Amino acid sequence: LYPMHRKVYIVSESISGKIIISLISKDLFRCEGSINSVFIDNCQSCLEEIEVTLNFVSNLVIKDESKMMDDDSNQDQTHYQNIEYFDIKQLIQEEVSLNYPNIVRCEEKCLEIKPLKKEEKNLPFKKIRDLID
Repeated sequence: LYPMHRKVYIVSESISGKIIISLISKDLFRCEGSINSVFIDNCQSCLEEIEVTLNFVSNLVIKDESKMMDDDSNQDQTHYQNIEYFDIKQLIQEEVSLNYPNIVRCEEKCLEIKPLKKEEKNLPFKKIRDLID
């Protein structure tokens, strides 16, 4: 197990994937592939340890970080990195971080928990406003 952040751990035996990086032009690459992994995290409701499975497809453009400020292509899926010293580990870490779920809940009773409704605030002059409307 390798610590990532908080108390999230990656199960090393479960990492797999296939990534193809191809040259489009000078300083411009295309990255296509899939990544599959399993993490150990805590349910945000009951704090039990659970496995979080990530299976995602990545389709993005890789550009040199020196072009970041000048880029006006409006592409959502662009990864900037120093092309001369390209680090595939950094690319994979960024993709995993972007695809990791924001809310982690176990499959038991915690998935059924609905957020509490906020009580209606005490609004002064509400009755007067209701009369006017």
